[in-house]
Amino acid sequence: MKALAQSKLFWLGLLLRLGALPFFGSHYMRDLFIPFLDAAVTHPGSNPWTLLPPSYFPYGSFLFALLYVPRQLAFWLFGPGVLAASGVSLALCKLPLLAAEVCLLNAMAKRLNYTRSLLIYYWLNPVLFYITYIYGQLDAVMTACTVLSLFLLIDRRLVWSALAMSCAIASKFSAAVAVPLVLTYLWRREFPKIARQQAALWLGIFGTVTVIGFLPVLTAGQIGYTSVASPEALRIFAAKIDLGGGLMLDLGIALVLAVLGRLCLSTTLSATGLLYGTGLVFGLLVATTNAAPGWYYWPLPFMAMLYASHEPAPKAPWFLLHAAYFFNFVVIPAHILPFGLNPSEDASAAFSVLQTGMFALLVVMWVVALKGEAKLERLIKPLMIGIAGDSAAGKNRLSHTLMTLFGEKHCEMLEGDDYHRWERGDERYQRYTHLSPRANHLRVLDKHTKRLTAGRLVQQRHYDHGTGRFTALRQIKAHRTVVVQGLHTFYLRNMRQAFDLKVFLDPDPLVQLAWKLRRDVKERGHNRQKVLASMEARRQDALLHIAPQRAFADWIIQAVPRGDASKDSVLDGVMPEIMMRHVLWNDVDLDGFIHMLSQIDGVEWTLERDGGDLDRTALILAGHPSVEQIAWMASQLFSHLRPITRSPQPPQWLGGLDGLTQLLALTLLSGGSHAAHEESRFGSDQTPSEPGRGPSAVAAGMGGGGRPALPHHADDRLAPSA
Repeated sequence: MKALAQSKLFWLGLLLRLGALPFFGSHYMRDLFIPFLDAAVTHPGSNPWTLLPPSYFPYGSFLFALLYVPRQLAFWLFGPGVLAASGVSLALCKLPLLAAEVCLLNAMAKRLNYTRSLLIYYWLNPVLFYITYIYGQLDAVMTACTVLSLFLLIDRRLVWSALAMSCAIASKFSAAVAVPLVLTYLWRREFPKIARQQAALWLGIFGTVTVIGFLPVLTAGQIGYTSVASPEALRIFAAKIDLGGGLMLDLGIALVLAVLGRLCLSTTLSATGLLYGTGLVFGLLVATTNAAPGWYYWPLPFMAMLYASHEPAPKAPWFLLHAAYFFNFVVIPAHILPFGLNPSEDASAAFSVLQTGMFALLVVMWVVALKGEAKLERLIKPLMIGIAGDSAAGKNRLSHTLMTLFGEKHCEMLEGDDYHRWERGDERYQRYTHLSPRANHLRVLDKHTKRLTAGRLVQQRHYDHGTGRFTALRQIKAHRTVVVQGLHTFYLRNMRQAFDLKVFLDPDPLVQLAWKLRRDVKERGHNRQKVLASMEARRQDALLHIAPQRAFADWIIQAVPRGDASKDSVLDGVMPEIMMRHVLWNDVDLDGFIHMLSQIDGVEWTLERDGGDLDRTALILAGHPSVEQIAWMASQLFSHLRPITRSPQPPQWLGGLDGLTQLLALTLLSGGSHAAHEESRFGSDQTPSEPGRGPSAVAAGMGGGGRPALPHHADDRLAPSA
């Protein structure tokens, strides 16, 4: 509010409103609303809905109370002079509306970090001013309560959000269209157990308070008139299509339900999606009906926020709507049409232009601000993760590390080894190694990957490493997440396009040798000399067919020795201590991740360019963080995990370097690691504090040799092997 008070535009809008308080007012305010309120004032203790016909005040008890209280106080203080349609009486009616508008403006200004544009598009909006202070409609209260409820929900203040939504519906029943979006938002942002608890809490409070709020109209037998049965409310059924046989399709209702259903089907509904989705549904209600003049208030604050935060958005629909509004509701009723136009003949055409302007604004809202925030992606298509790398590069371990994020029951793994052409011992392996594309059914792997991407089943045999034989065909389902891992995952150009995340494993040769000996000799029982000979025989194919796939990966993971390690020690069975070098595209947002690393004792990190590749950044990690530390970092980095993992169950966190790998995977899949990234412009303010040594700071401190100074720990000895 302090920022608003410093603006001349705010004071200009306030003075205009104060000046209009004792003047103006439509037939509805003078002849219906005010007599209804006066009857309640002069009959204290009576149910006001039993004193006059319900057509005098077809609204709920919260709006009534908001208008009644200042009127009753003024009556006690000054007597009957404040009643009837006097200047004081009009001002008393409009003061609560002004309070609602100020509260709404303040809330929106905080969300948008206060912009001058918001004052222009909302506070000085001539249509909104006309609706409330000239025409005297009461829609500002319902709209303000609805927007405030959404803001409170985004801030996780569920109780207050539910109370605000109850007040909105107890002002005007049309606010009910926001409730399905609220429940969708709650369900999409949390895992089912928590989501059910939050939805039950919100619905319990909302339902209880709403029923209490409607008790006066229930006991008066007027619930239908104050909800969906009044002549004003029945306007939403005006647009119909005759289907024949006496059946009519209510076009407006059908379109609203279709759009509302589309939004509720969104696999990801962000805070921005919740807010603008509500504005879209409000606008569609107005655009598809014979809308009353006051109804245009409902979507306009949402549109004002859109234009205030998206300056390049096309302005023509905005000006068209405002010009057409005044032409329809001021010029035509006043019979001041220019050029000899006939109101009776041209009213329909003018109204069509008005509704076209509303539709155009809704299209702008969808394209500019909503389309990317209410996504349908992966409704059928699973999350596809591709992992490629040489033999014994750690593909199985990484696959299971990632699958713990999504719940192994909800993941499927397609293994490249299952697509070998021949079983072990086949003479054709004398000419081709397993690393050669000719020794694998890569076209079949490509076909199966695409079928899974489309959500379809595949039938595939499994290569048993214990026997060297293929099993019978087995069914592989397209679960929520599919991991495709193997030697040639990124070999075929067209197949690369199937993956949402491409990972290439490129361990240091000493680490790879140690892993190969442990797996094939100790775990699988192969002869050590044969294993070494096999590695040597495959070296050329690895260079020709495996290593080039590195260039197509979004994420390259290199396990490198930490400290001294030699081939002799590895051959003697010594497993070197390792650190992980994660090579990422340089536009990956690592600020929040690195800031969290600096809060964890025992974790060392550094950041550098990946050799001479300008597009790549290398993050080197060492240490052994606990499972609890990994879980804490995740809670700070990601405000909501379910929109990222799309799994019904929370991640199973791992400790050590595997846990850090999990967090990096989430960072890549989410598009950034800031806590409120999915909340977009209207999200929570719970973002991490500014990192002291984020990527930009480290890059700025790089010396001529391209190696940054180690941050956080003064005695860091972390450095990658050559």
